[in-house]
Amino acid sequence: MSKLLIAIFVCMLWQTTFAQKWEIRKYYELINLAELEIVDSNYQKALNFYKEAFLCKKPNADDLANSFQTAFLIKDTAMATLLLNKLAIKGMHPTYYKNNRLFSAYNIDSNFYLYLMQDYDSLYNISISTLKPFGDSFKPFHDEDQRVRDLREKDSTINIEPFDIANEKKLYNYIRRTQFPTFENTGFWETFGRSHYQYGICWLIAWHRRPNKSILEDLLLEQVLAGNYNPETFAGIVDGQSGAYGLQLVHIGLESLSSEELKQLNDRRKAIYLESIEDYIKKSKFQFEDERFMIVNDFYNGFNKVIKKLKAQKKENEK
Repeated sequence: MSKLLIAIFVCMLWQTTFAQKWEIRKYYELINLAELEIVDSNYQKALNFYKEAFLCKKPNADDLANSFQTAFLIKDTAMATLLLNKLAIKGMHPTYYKNNRLFSAYNIDSNFYLYLMQDYDSLYNISISTLKPFGDSFKPFHDEDQRVRDLREKDSTINIEPFDIANEKKLYNYIRRTQFPTFENTGFWETFGRSHYQYGICWLIAWHRRPNKSILEDLLLEQVLAGNYNPETFAGIVDGQSGAYGLQLVHIGLESLSSEELKQLNDRRKAIYLESIEDYIKKSKFQFEDERFMIVNDFYNGFNKVIKKLKAQKKENEK
């Protein structure tokens, strides 16, 4: 009987895991559809996809922000209020949209925006007591990362790699002792005022380990597959070493790939819930021109945008 109970338990566990993975994959498929609708300026359709996606799993930070912006554009008062309040509870600073270029195209002083903001401060204060303490607990790792870079800026002969390795190990051990920092348990408090909410402590430390592989990489992959970490952020870390997920192809183009290489690339991307490289390039090119949304990672897209400008300048100079 005990063996039968164990078998039933294992079967139920497998079914639960399969269902969870299916829901996570469905979430990202719907998010991609929403973002493609944004590219085509179909904001109502985009919002509908966002609402369906958020039934599959709790939203990532950038998806929550993008969905609010679609609701704002179509003046959907109920959804815009709901989504903006969720951003407030997660700790997005009240001045974010006034000071950030992503929202600069909107009329911030409009009566509609002021109406939406009426409960923001009180909801934002909730995040100070609920999310800020754990988010702030990662600040020592951030400060150490910046401290050694300040040292190197003053003295270029200093080798900061041993400091980075030690800081990375301390962060890894701290996460294993406590829990992984997710948008659910830290909100926006884990970014320490950096330029955008896609850059948390794990991204910062792993990014600075390039071209070496970070010991955080396997942990980050676990969290991607569990739906707790943005797959594009993870892909950018890996592409800093190997180019495995093709983010650089935005400025290189797909012509360099054979049909089999293209299939293998998209298979690798699909394995971590990423959209096809064709969709990614389409969205990246859109974001070159329209910066109100964050439908691709702004940091990596920034690299591609700079390279695009340099290529255009070179072509112009060759005339």
